[in-house]
Amino acid sequence: MAAGSKWLIIFFLAHTSVKAQFVGQGKIFDSLEKNIGRFPDKDTFRLNALGAVLEQSMRNATPSKAEKYYPETMLLAQKFKHKYRIASAYQYKGFSLVGKADYHKGLSYLDSAIETYKNVEDPYKSEWGVAISHMDKARAFMFMGDKETQLRHLLIALPIFDRIRHQNAVYVAMTVSGIYKELFNNEKGLEYAKHAVNASENQHREELKTLAYLNYALSWLSVNQTDKADQWLEKAKALISPTNNHQLWTYYNYLGRSYQLQGKYEDARQTFLQALQQAEKAGHEIFTLDILSSLVSASLRTPHWRSTKEYLDRYMELAKKVGNPLNEREALR
Repeated sequence: MAAGSKWLIIFFLAHTSVKAQFVGQGKIFDSLEKNIGRFPDKDTFRLNALGAVLEQSMRNATPSKAEKYYPETMLLAQKFKHKYRIASAYQYKGFSLVGKADYHKGLSYLDSAIETYKNVEDPYKSEWGVAISHMDKARAFMFMGDKETQLRHLLIALPIFDRIRHQNAVYVAMTVSGIYKELFNNEKGLEYAKHAVNASENQHREELKTLAYLNYALSWLSVNQTDKADQWLEKAKALISPTNNHQLWTYYNYLGRSYQLQGKYEDARQTFLQALQQAEKAGHEIFTLDILSSLVSASLRTPHWRSTKEYLDRYMELAKKVGNPLNEREALR
């Protein structure tokens, strides 16, 4: 597996899982947008209808679709001194500006959102708003390449999500774990991977537990602790649906890596073949490219090394297709 790609994969899976919660979000947005027309008067009913559209656009990561509603939302929110709607509008504007790479302005709006959320009377909405705005700030610093500040904001958000038992605690803890790994702090990486496991067990969603277990197994693999990794892989496998190609691919990929680390190259080859099958079913070329790399590496160390050319040819072809020169160079070598 190419350096760094293993963390990219688990984050992709996490975000894929988040998106899965919002199947049909475009239809929900359209419905909420039509709902605005039901409230022509400039009252709190219209304010709430407008606010719901802004919030849905952030959930769906399509803030531009709601941009025309921002000025009226903020105007009405300020008119009625509705702190939650004012804070939410600030957050929407900050989220939108960060997406346009206008980081300085975006961060300023997010700061305003945080300060306003702190004064919201509903304790849950107040804490959730502060935490989610710090997540948005972390996103901005990630785009800016400032990992340390990104990490600082995530570490502010995490205990809040823990306190209100929000599912975002799982995703934030996994992200924090990955950042520490990238900063070569394996101890902290393991600590927050376990934190994600604990947070997932406060939720009633098996896909969250599965992601956290897979992530924890990966953390143990990164320090060559295959026995502990295998324990968590088994826990994850018991929860994976037979139709979830993404999670099955990850399970077989990590199990293959465990076999590789133990020098069981034939077991690794067979397991990577299973991972390849799931990657192809999922239809993700990056997954397929990643597993072909691992499959070649394992196969070259078995009596089946002659069959490696077939996988190398596919590896090279796919690397060229997706425009990845690092993988092309690895295939040539």
